[in-house]
Amino acid sequence: MSKSASLNYHHQNKLSDAKWSLTVVTVVFLIEFLLPSALSSYGVFFNEFVEDDCFPFHSALWTPVVFVASWNLMNPWSRKIGAKFEGNKQILKLITITGAIILSFGIGLSSLVKTITIQIIFYGAIGGAGTSIALTQIKIYVYDNFQSKPETLEAILQIAKVISIFIFPHCVLFLAEHYGVFKAQGIFASILLHALPITLLLPGNRAVVPQLLRYRTVPGYLQDSIELPTINKGFDNGIKHIHPSSFKRASLNSDSESNSSDSSDSYSLEEIKEEIPRSPLPLRFKNDMGVEILPEIPEEDESCDETSRKISTDIKRLSKISDRFEEIIGKNKRNDGPNMVMGLTELENSFHRRSRKRKRPKFFQDFSRNSAGCCSPYRKYIFRKRLRSLALILFDTFIKPLNTSLKCFYFYPSLCCKTCMALTYVVYISIIPHVALVNGANYSVDITEAVFLLTFISVAWCFFLISLPWVINMSKVKIRVLHILGLLLTSGSYFMVHLSLSHDMITLSCLVFGLGYGTTSFVEDIVYRESLGVRKWNLVVGTLETLSVHDIFLVFFVLVSVNILLWILAPLINFTWTYFKKRRREAFL
Repeated sequence: MSKSASLNYHHQNKLSDAKWSLTVVTVVFLIEFLLPSALSSYGVFFNEFVEDDCFPFHSALWTPVVFVASWNLMNPWSRKIGAKFEGNKQILKLITITGAIILSFGIGLSSLVKTITIQIIFYGAIGGAGTSIALTQIKIYVYDNFQSKPETLEAILQIAKVISIFIFPHCVLFLAEHYGVFKAQGIFASILLHALPITLLLPGNRAVVPQLLRYRTVPGYLQDSIELPTINKGFDNGIKHIHPSSFKRASLNSDSESNSSDSSDSYSLEEIKEEIPRSPLPLRFKNDMGVEILPEIPEEDESCDETSRKISTDIKRLSKISDRFEEIIGKNKRNDGPNMVMGLTELENSFHRRSRKRKRPKFFQDFSRNSAGCCSPYRKYIFRKRLRSLALILFDTFIKPLNTSLKCFYFYPSLCCKTCMALTYVVYISIIPHVALVNGANYSVDITEAVFLLTFISVAWCFFLISLPWVINMSKVKIRVLHILGLLLTSGSYFMVHLSLSHDMITLSCLVFGLGYGTTSFVEDIVYRESLGVRKWNLVVGTLETLSVHDIFLVFFVLVSVNILLWILAPLINFTWTYFKKRRREAFL
């Protein structure tokens, strides 16, 4: 049933979908628990790759960076796909399943081909795109359930991420120790395929039968049910009496129709009036424009003499008009010149046919006005309409969001913050187990304790989640202050690792990072939306995520390039410093 069938369809559908369902919440929790673990567990794979000399350090770090960049790049397009099929729950489920299959396919194929290029392309690019598709469709699917309180949905997603970081790194470490790192990736991909049956548990489209808007109460329905049969009965009686007997004369045999020209003159208006009885009820009809039409308007009573006189007058007028038309046609024939009708023998003497070759237009002349004259006007109209539609799509998709974003002042700090937070999270959870393992040799730190540092991140994240009931009810100014505090804690965790590489300092840094990143990840979208404006947010968010991908690659490339430059410039600086120091010593001597 279409939504246009009833005006209150949309309202009732929202009310029915707005009910909390334990099945929906459980499925959303499990999907958010499974799929993002491909990124949060990569720190274990990264450590195994570097320790076993499968891939170099900097090359292996490109995989999670490409993963989060592909995730952010695919988010706007995933939202467009979900918005197109927002009313069809079955298609959203199929798209979610497709995203999970793409993620599992990318990780599984990267485990078969043991090269760093395959890891970056399939685990990074394809895996990030599949994760974005699946998670975005799930959020759109449950949007109606959490439309009044989107913070509740965000809290459920945050809890699922925390538990995923708490559990999955240890599971991946167990698989890597018993089956090897590449086989562990294949088994991990099969575990992620459990998202398929979980997604199928989501309920499909609900058939909601709308109520009649006219009957708001039971007494009103009873009153109308008593009046409607009486009105319909009178209307049917009027329809039965409106058919005149003159209409039945059209169904006579062909013999009577041949003489209809003689017999039609004998019909008088009085005879027709006697055959058409008056309707007991005044009938009213409406045309397509909503104008009321009275089908029967009584005419003035006239005598037969007046009627016949009018008919004869009309006949005389018609004859005069026909004579006038014949005169005009004859005059036009005289003006046209001699007779243009010729025989077959006269064609050769009058016309000389010339065979001319058809010139094919050149390529650059096909678009000119003269060369396009062979196209029909309809094809030209269709081509221009499609070209205009394509131009509008490109303008609404790319030019307008970019123009709006660049004009907004708060877009630039939002872009820098989103880029830094995405890159900070990826780099920290990927390298911190390896850093703790390499620098903890003096403290007898094994791989289990190094992976357990990711558990400390999830525990500190839980401390923030405990305060969610108070954070949700905070004012805009307090949420912005909380966002700044989260940024300070996140940057402070990196500075703590810079000060000391002891195991205790790294553990404390993980706790600080978990608390800071958990705070920032929850409130950053709220701060961006309030800073940019609610109306601009839906237009700017796609540009924000797309440009953050560019900045992620730029920042990471600059970091790697700076290391290369340092290793090139360090010997030169050392040689120059030693040379001038030696010359200065010789000058004093």
